[in-house]
Formats: sequence, structure tokens, C-alpha cells
Amino acid sequence: MAEVAVSRKQRLQALEKQIRENYEAFVKTGFALMEIRDEKLHLEAGFDSWDRYLKERVGNEFGIEMRQAQKFIACAQIRPKLPDISRSQLRENGEAVEWGIEAVYEFGRLAPKEERHKGRYDFGRLRKHDVEQVAKKVIDHCKEEGVKLTAPVVRRFVDEELGVNRVAQARESNRRRREQEAEAEARREEEEHPDLEQYLNELIRKLDRDAEHLKEVEEDVWKQWRAGHLGLVMRLTAACKALTDLLGRE
Repeated sequence: MAEVAVSRKQRLQALEKQIRENYEAFVKTGFALMEIRDEKLHLEAGFDSWDRYLKERVGNEFGIEMRQAQKFIACAQIRPKLPDISRSQLRENGEAVEWGIEAVYEFGRLAPKEERHKGRYDFGRLRKHDVEQVAKKVIDHCKEEGVKLTAPVVRRFVDEELGVNRVAQARESNRRRREQEAEAEARREEEEHPDLEQYLNELIRKLDRDAEHLKEVEEDVWKQWRAGHLGLVMRLTAACKALTDLLGRE
């Protein structure tokens, strides 16, 4: 039994080593995709657009969704600006740590925004000095606190560098949400219980417009139509009488 336990442990270590050796394969994938995109090599395979290539070739054949492919490309531009973490003596279970894709992607928020697309980051203009500065804080924190290097940890220090206060943002978001809900409730209340004076004024204007429109119908045409729609005429007459009685009650 002891030999079996040792064998399983060795197999675990071998598999974990294999994972670590290929841990940053996403960077290589990103560089490959970026070259295909920039050199328009997808045209050689008969794809007339980059998006179509991502969806039909990369998505269907490689199982990489469009959003993930874009993340790979972003990380290929971000990762070279990160320090070699193996020199930091940061360890997890005695093994060297590597930058994961989600952690790498968080550093991308240090990049300036694109001029033409304000919501997108220009990873090509991401400064290595800025990335290294935040990365050092992340590594030191993980070593001192004995915590794992994860994307949320990186996010915390990137937020700090950018002056982002997520607590304040959450409060402001909740405040706006409450205001929107209050406005929606007020609109619903108004629709369900309209102001009587406003409602009657609108009704009068509508009836006046409808009366003017009906006056334009020639008398012979009106008589002919009325003869064929007595039921509708009686319903309209009854409705008008009911409204008259309602307005005249004490």
C-alpha cells in the first residue's frame, strides 16, 4: 500500500510539473493569434474577416471562444512587461509560481485607453515600468502574507495604483440603482393612478380631434356606414352616456 501511495504522489507531482511547464501557453497562443490578425493571414484560409475566422476556425476547431481569443492576444502584449516571477523566491507548495492568464489580464488595466475606442485599452502603449512597479507590490504582498498569487490580489493593487475605490463605486452604483427603481415606481404609479385633471384634459383633446375627423366624413357615406354598424354606434352612444352620467353625478 505504501508503494501505491508513493506512486500516486509521484504521478501527482509529475502532472503538476507538466501543468506548470505549460502554464503560460496562453501567451504563445496569443502571439500566434496576434500575428494571424495583424498579417491578415486568415485571408489565406478563405476567411474574409477576422471575426469570422475567430468564430468559425478558432472557435469551432480549437474550442477558443472569441472573448477568450481576445484575452489571449491582450495577455501576449502584457506578459512580456511583467518581471520573471521565478526570481522572486515566491513558492506555492514548494514549487515556483507562474503568472496566470487572469492575473496577467488584470495588469492590462494600467494601459491607457484607445483614442478611437474610449472603452478599450491600448495594450501596445502599456508601460513596462508601471507594470513592474505594481507587480513588485503584488509579489511582496504574497510573500509577506503567505497568500496565493491570484487575479483578485492583482486587481487590488492595480485598483490602488489607479485610485479606484470599489467600495465607493459600489455605493454609488447602489444609489443610482435605487434612484432608477424609485423613478420606475413613480412612473408605474402614475400609469396606474393618473392625475384626474391631466387625464380628463387629454381625453377632451382626443375627443375634440376625433370629432373633427368624423365631421370630415360626408353625410351620405356616414348614413350608409351607420346602417351597417348599428351595434358599434349603440355601444359608442352608451359609452358617451355613461361618461356624461358619471361627470354629472353629485
